[in-house]
Amino acid sequence: FPALDISGLGDTEISVALPQEAAGIVFANLAENALQHGATLLELRVSADARTAVILVRDDGSGISEANRQRIFQPFFSTRREQGGTGMGLGIVRAMLSSHGGTIRLLQTTGAGTEFEITIPGPNWRSRD
Repeated sequence: FPALDISGLGDTEISVALPQEAAGIVFANLAENALQHGATLLELRVSADARTAVILVRDDGSGISEANRQRIFQPFFSTRREQGGTGMGLGIVRAMLSSHGGTIRLLQTTGAGTEFEITIPGPNWRSRD
């Protein structure tokens, strides 16, 4: 994504229970959404403990309106239908993360931009099933 200034802050060398291909899909969808909404910056801030990694993904785009906040993860919801948007990107991100024990949620932001919190199990995490 050459049009985005992407930075990684924090514990960026950690391993998580998310295969490289899945991570590529997740972060490519978030970067593409940021670009489509006018972002020039994408910041990934990583923190971790023994069980979980938390990645805050923030852009400086136009943000998400209050009216759309509850709908963004719904399949086929798009604010860009006229430009070819399918409304599948964030649904795919959520499904991909969920299939690997992770989550994503939209955080409240002030001013422009959007911020998501992604939580992913660390590589040594084991379910208590």
